[in-house]
Amino acid sequence: MIKISRLYLVLCSCATVYGTSMTAGSPCPSTPTSLASYIRTYSASGCSVGIVDYTNFQFLSPASAGVPTPTAEQVFLTPNGLGFSFTYGVTVPAGPASADYANFIVQYDFDPAPALGDATLILDPPQGDVSVTEQICPGGTFTGGDCMIEATDPTPIILLVYTPDQLEDTGPLNVSNGEINLNFYLAGDNGPASFDSLQAMEDLAPLGSDTPEPGTVTLLLAGSAILITKIRRTAGRRSTS
Repeated sequence: MIKISRLYLVLCSCATVYGTSMTAGSPCPSTPTSLASYIRTYSASGCSVGIVDYTNFQFLSPASAGVPTPTAEQVFLTPNGLGFSFTYGVTVPAGPASADYANFIVQYDFDPAPALGDATLILDPPQGDVSVTEQICPGGTFTGGDCMIEATDPTPIILLVYTPDQLEDTGPLNVSNGEINLNFYLAGDNGPASFDSLQAMEDLAPLGSDTPEPGTVTLLLAGSAILITKIRRTAGRRSTS
C-alpha cells in the first residue's frame, strides 16, 4: 500500500507541474443553451468544457436596423471540443447599402488547467455578408474595449472570419488564461444574411510548452526516478524477507 501511494504521489506531482491537473468546474450544458441562461447561471460560478473553465459571460453592444435588436436569449452556445459553437437564429433581410444589419458582442473569460496552444474560428455555413472578429486578451480582461493587464495594455490576439473569402482562421495562443471577445456583424446589403454556427475553439499547448522551466523539469524527473528506485528496492527487500 505504501508503494502504491508513493508512486501515485510522484505521478500526481508530475501531472501538476506539466499543467494537466484536472481542476475544471461543473460541466457546461451539453445541449444548446441560451447566452442569457449562461449569464444567469455561470457568470460567477463558471462551467467547464473539458478541462477549461469559462466564467463571466456577457452580452454587449447590441444594435440593429431592419430586424429587432439582438438579445442574449437569441444566441445559443453548445460545447464543442475546447470551446463553443454559437448560433443566432435570425436572418437579416436584404436592404440597400447595409441599411439592414445586426451587431452584438459575446464576451467571456477562460482559465484552463494547462496552457492553450492555438485558437480556431470557423463560420459554417453563412449566407450574405457575415463577419465575426475574435479578440483574445492574454492573461487579462477587456476594459472599455482595450485589453488590459493591470496597468499595461498588451496587444490582443485577433482572428477574423467573413464571407465569402475567409470562413476559417487559426492563430497561436500559448496563454493560460484571459478573456475572449466575439464581435458578430450581419449586413443585408448583398442579400439576406445569416449563419448556421460559429465555432470558437482552443487547443491545448504541447506538453511542457508553457511551464515549467527546463531545469525544473529535469530536477523533477530526476527526483521522481530516485524515489521510484527506492520504492522498488524497499519492495524487493520485503518480498525476500
